[in-house]
Amino acid sequence: MLLPSEIEARLILPLLRALIVKKLVSKYGYTQEKIANVLGITQASVSNYLRQTRAKTRLWENNEFLNHAADEIVKLIIDNEDSKVIRKKMYKTLLKMRREGMLCYAHKYLEPDIDKECDVCKE
Repeated sequence: MLLPSEIEARLILPLLRALIVKKLVSKYGYTQEKIANVLGITQASVSNYLRQTRAKTRLWENNEFLNHAADEIVKLIIDNEDSKVIRKKMYKTLLKMRREGMLCYAHKYLEPDIDKECDVCKE
């Protein structure tokens, strides 16, 4: 039985970071080192996100909500916004996914036999 925070840590946060990393490299030419510094992660993590070994982005790469959130975070980054603002935006994205039931889809991916009546996130 996974808790919502575990689902976020195992699947959603890596997906969001992977989308941000891809956009910063492909659209803005950021280096892996620069991205690592901005996001507070290692360069190896950035490399893993780019190679899709850390996040299963293929399952979610067309998710409109996640892509929009990643675009907003990328804009904050390229505008040199304070890291607290960037972290807060990421946190609010996770909360919104939880409140709107999007986390349930991820939960079912990680635990296919989860009770269909699960409502842990709605508390």
